[in-house]
Amino acid sequence: EAEDGEADAGGEAMRQQENRLLERLGWEGSGLITLASDGEPGAKSPDREHLKNCIKALALDLDGTLLNSSVAVSPECARAVQAAQASGVMVFLATGKSRAAAIRACSAAGLGGASGVVSKHAPGV
Repeated sequence: EAEDGEADAGGEAMRQQENRLLERLGWEGSGLITLASDGEPGAKSPDREHLKNCIKALALDLDGTLLNSSVAVSPECARAVQAAQASGVMVFLATGKSRAAAIRACSAAGLGGASGVVSKHAPGV
């Protein structure tokens, strides 16, 4: 449960940092973090079928995005990535980590192997 609390605190810190940056830029409206978690106030949420037809690929960074402060992929993140893949979204990793480190981190969360986002037998990360 401490990991969930860390994720909540980290997510809130990212939301606050994004809001400060957007305010300095004169942005009017919600940032991506707010939209992803809350949605635009009063906006109708798109249905899954609409999203399925729109989202074809997802590129994820590892450090600070997919990996938590313990340098691990949380079970919630792993399930979200697996759900995206199951709906036909191609998931790519974009990282400065070594290939071996990316494979190790993702494999520990069940995201390695032939149907995962990393594999020792596939090109890329």
